[in-house]
Amino acid sequence: MKLVEIDINLIDEDSEQPRREFDKKAIEELAESISEVGLLNPIKVYKVKYGRYKIVFGNRRYKALKLLGFRKIPCILSDNTDELDIYFEQLTENIQRRDFTPIEEAEGFQKLLDGEKWKVSKKYLSSRLGKSEKYITNKLALLVFGPEIRRIIHGGAEILAGQLSEEQALGLKDVPLAYRDQLALKVARDQRSARDARRIAGLFVDEAFDAPTKEKFLKMPCHELVALSVDAERRRELAKAAEAKAAPAEAAPAMAGTKPQAADGDAAAVVTEAAAETTGAVPAVACETADHAAERPGGIKAETVPTAVARLLAAAPAAEAVPAEALAAVAKLAGAERERLLAAVEASLTALEGHAAELARIKAALELGRKE
Repeated sequence: MKLVEIDINLIDEDSEQPRREFDKKAIEELAESISEVGLLNPIKVYKVKYGRYKIVFGNRRYKALKLLGFRKIPCILSDNTDELDIYFEQLTENIQRRDFTPIEEAEGFQKLLDGEKWKVSKKYLSSRLGKSEKYITNKLALLVFGPEIRRIIHGGAEILAGQLSEEQALGLKDVPLAYRDQLALKVARDQRSARDARRIAGLFVDEAFDAPTKEKFLKMPCHELVALSVDAERRRELAKAAEAKAAPAEAAPAMAGTKPQAADGDAAAVVTEAAAETTGAVPAVACETADHAAERPGGIKAETVPTAVARLLAAAPAAEAVPAEALAAVAKLAGAERERLLAAVEASLTALEGHAAELARIKAALELGRKE
């Protein structure tokens, strides 16, 4: 390699290079900087046919110099003319730059893996770039989105209105094609976190919901979809816990020739709830709770709504202000007594969070019915 001055009219940009997006304002600012302090780093070129040259890297500097009216510019002349090596060099150089978009990077990988010119292995690509195969796989996953969504995917971690971070987009990559881009626009508009994006995606991946239901989901705001997803996760965990605790209780009586008994009160409650929801059976305790709901002011009669819903409404505690003297007394607790009360409060909060998630699910179902 050597440093030479080349007529700017003999230099062409490489149309094959991985970077395509150049910010006009940034180039104008670079031109202003060059006019003040000069060109600090020459561009790199390689020789092609008919006495012309193509840029390896330095496209922004080249554009800025043209803007300033330079006739000749200092260039590093590469000895390497192998197109694959040059492309790897261009890709490596651009990956280090903040304004190189995740989609440009992904398309660069795809071109090397499955392009018209080259078909290198992912392992080879990983070794040449110093990136893990998982890193490459995640970038390629961004290409499942359509052009409109690709344009709004940015490389930062920030949650920006009308845009998607790479992590947000990856959370939605497994959503079926019929809903994927619409859902991505909704998540971008509502500025939901990557975690929320994954939760919402779970509803559309779940085969338990049919296509008409998923179409209705698309019309719901993201916060309601998150509530539905959280509730679905909780219900799955409860079902697994019920199965795990019910299995030993069913196996032991079979050996002893007796009727199955719940391992403990909690397990029995979980199994009863799961059974009631699955078969429609209503335990005596549930009936009593539902009847109690009808007695409460504004209560919902058990015969007009499903028992599980009436039971949930009946179980909702009434708000009660805690007197200042009670809080003062609690603050004075110490040792084991304080820890026991703290554990009880935390358990109550957890139960109330689950209760709130269930109520959000019922609300969403009611609103879906209203829209119909």
